[in-house]
Amino acid sequence: MKNKIVFTLLAIMLISSCNTKFHEQSDAFNSYLLNQFHEKIPSTKHTYVVHSQFGCYGCVKQTFSLIDKLITKNQVDFISILTYDSTFIIGSLKNNCKVLFDKNAKYEQIGLDIANITLIKTLDGKIIEMEVLSLNDVEDKIKDEFH
Repeated sequence: MKNKIVFTLLAIMLISSCNTKFHEQSDAFNSYLLNQFHEKIPSTKHTYVVHSQFGCYGCVKQTFSLIDKLITKNQVDFISILTYDSTFIIGSLKNNCKVLFDKNAKYEQIGLDIANITLIKTLDGKIIEMEVLSLNDVEDKIKDEFH
């Protein structure tokens, strides 16, 4: 009987741990958003395009240019750009995305693994996926995500 209880508890813990892969990052990101911008991760599907201070200037510029070309309608409810440098926000990005500007890049100090441009995909108030874009696949990834 004890073995069944222990096994059941272990199974529950294992299953619940699968659902919390980004638990700590979600808490940290939610706290950051609340403190900096008085908002939280939405319950609906949302993508944060996070611009890191660590990265290739040309790659970042090219990525934002591509995003600008692909987002042709207002996506404020679905896409937010988080950056420390407003000069990268070109064209219609200001109108078609929500832009969160943090000149001190405090988002780099909360334990998220970001570089260049990182996509943070969220749902139900939690991070469900984080993906650092590389120069080799940036165009395909951006087209898949935003088109």
